[in-house]
Amino acid sequence: MLEAMRAALPLLLFALAARAESEIAIRLEPARAGVEVAAWDALAPWRMLGIGRTDGEGRCSLAVEEATREHPFGPWLLAVRGGGVAWRRIEVSAGTREFAIDVEGARGREGVVVDHEGKPVPGAIVRGLGPEGVVEETTTDEAGRFALVAFATEPEVVAERDGLRAAVRDGKGCFPPPKRLSSVVIDGESGKPIAGAVVFARMQTLAISDAKGAFAVTLSEEEWDVEVAQCSFIADPVPDLLTVRAEGYEVAAVEGEVVRLARIAPVAGRVVDEQEAPVAGCRIAFGRDSDFTDDSGRFRFTTPRRGFATLRASREGFLAAQVRVEAGRAADDVTLRLRRGARVAGTVLWEGAPAVGVRVSFRRGGDEVAFAYSDRDGLFVAPGVPVEADSAVAVAGPRRSLPAPLSALREGEQAPPLRLALAKELAVRGLLRSDTGVPLAGATIGLAFGARAVTDAEGRFDLGKLPCAPQDLHVNAKEHAPHRLRVWPGEPIDAVIPSRLGRNRLAIHVAGVGGATIRIEIARRGAPALRRSNPGGPGAQFEDLPAGDYDLLVEAEGFLPARALAEVRGDGAETKVTLAPERGGTVRLVASPGAAVAVETVRGRPSGLAALELAAGEKEIADLGPGLYRFISRAKGELIVVREIELGPSTLPQALDLRGGKEALLDLLVVDAEGNPVEGAEITLATEGGFVWNTHKRTDGKGALRLTRLIQGAVEIRAQKEDRLGAGAVTIDAGGAHRLRVTMR
Repeated sequence: MLEAMRAALPLLLFALAARAESEIAIRLEPARAGVEVAAWDALAPWRMLGIGRTDGEGRCSLAVEEATREHPFGPWLLAVRGGGVAWRRIEVSAGTREFAIDVEGARGREGVVVDHEGKPVPGAIVRGLGPEGVVEETTTDEAGRFALVAFATEPEVVAERDGLRAAVRDGKGCFPPPKRLSSVVIDGESGKPIAGAVVFARMQTLAISDAKGAFAVTLSEEEWDVEVAQCSFIADPVPDLLTVRAEGYEVAAVEGEVVRLARIAPVAGRVVDEQEAPVAGCRIAFGRDSDFTDDSGRFRFTTPRRGFATLRASREGFLAAQVRVEAGRAADDVTLRLRRGARVAGTVLWEGAPAVGVRVSFRRGGDEVAFAYSDRDGLFVAPGVPVEADSAVAVAGPRRSLPAPLSALREGEQAPPLRLALAKELAVRGLLRSDTGVPLAGATIGLAFGARAVTDAEGRFDLGKLPCAPQDLHVNAKEHAPHRLRVWPGEPIDAVIPSRLGRNRLAIHVAGVGGATIRIEIARRGAPALRRSNPGGPGAQFEDLPAGDYDLLVEAEGFLPARALAEVRGDGAETKVTLAPERGGTVRLVASPGAAVAVETVRGRPSGLAALELAAGEKEIADLGPGLYRFISRAKGELIVVREIELGPSTLPQALDLRGGKEALLDLLVVDAEGNPVEGAEITLATEGGFVWNTHKRTDGKGALRLTRLIQGAVEIRAQKEDRLGAGAVTIDAGGAHRLRVTMR
């Protein structure tokens, strides 16, 4: 066995180290030309792998770069947009070589935005909101008009400008009359005024405090009626109306028209291995913020939050470690020690042939603790599997393998190779016991409509083979409460069925998850065998429970897990609990090296930080909650850049370009092949670093458009109108004025 493992290991390492690139052929049905098709890494959706456009037959070929992916054979995300079709996103297996995408024609949505006097509002931001957040964004022209085209159904449309917000209904949005609010920002300890504090209101940056700390903002009539002292300036949760942030401070208190900011303290430390050697490139998560350790294994965070939070360190080949610290009072030399996990390799087969892109899940009990994906030869390697893992199973849609037991795993050592064979049907068999401690004999077990079995004297049963999908087994036994088991075929079943010793009821309601798939589990403390789960629905009722303390777990698709403790007391009592899971999201920031970035939660939960410095010009912020976030970047000698992003349960993680520069102008002229001006061409910029920015601006009747606040460097200009495209390139000089002519074909 040892010799076989040594022989297989070089092949496995070569398979992982080799550069991987795949060609995937895309076909749109019905065929549409000029549609943009992009591919992302489904496990790290901010990482784009390839992009292309369909030809006249609705086809395109994507060369998908896989070399930099942590799991190069994990699934892909494909998205189609533009070209007159509605935006759509699909997840596909990494082994896919051809894929057909059903598309729908985009429906136009036009309208006008006016103020409270009925006058047109030019330059207002208009956003079309779909199920996954902001799908399309544009601005109103000089007559207050706008047009949205990316939707297959009627979207929710909102308009914002200068802190005012209006819903657009029946093609018209009307801003309410504004009022003014003045205040002063001071240091909560010294009482000195704070200059440069940024004041946010909903979707806009409204003001920056002057040298005396003073600022004035415009609020709508509706917003003015809100009691400012109670909801406008509190730090947690972040208000929906106004928020004041300053680098190095957090919102602390409000006294009348004075905003007092409290200073924040850094949290710093290092990550080492078992031999006290520094671990470089280790990802550190602190609340909603994240960073990587340097060559010395050191990290540093500045957080505006108070109270306790968790620092978590993780890197491939090691087991994650965490420590709880008190934000604002934490020592600046926290040490996290990582220990190496076991290395597990093997092969995944389907009908005797290698299976590509199959997820191999390593588990402890029923919880996944590590995973890997098989390559084109069906080989997989997981370098950091906890030694506590007890089984591995391969999962590919409706196909699964039998769980392979893991034993004698050792830290930093190679485990014997595994061989996992996928199947469409697996056996359902197991053992049932009563919570009184005896085998449950004579119990009837089976599907609601289908196979049936009766447990023998030892409580065992066998239902034969069932399709590899979650199965609900119903258990009925004398003197026991009716019970439902959620099981996977092929996995051993050892379940405890509650007797009617308890008469209590536990009612659980899950709030704010919409139509997401939900799983609710309860486990009685002190009696690990008493565990029940209930999949589906926004709530559940658990009957006939003995009194005691119960740990609750709610898992909803697209949300972070929610946990709670319920105390069930008395005989015949009912306990009610409400849980509200939160969503997560990721944003990757790109700015000029050394830029200071202010982070603001406009709507949603606090981001966990107020400001950060991008020493290398890039940073990833993970696990943000649902809502709207604003990023303001300042770099020496550059313009201030403001970007906003809406995050939801299915929002693709975004790369935000925060690079500024001295203001430059570009006068653009778009013409057709005959030299005639093209009106209404939508303009997109692609910077030298590969970052695409849709200006949401269109050419006028003369085919002209002036672009301002451009970034220094090489820029590609793309023009699109219906199925016609055009492109040109120009090098932007800081503070310069430029001209460019683009021909569309």
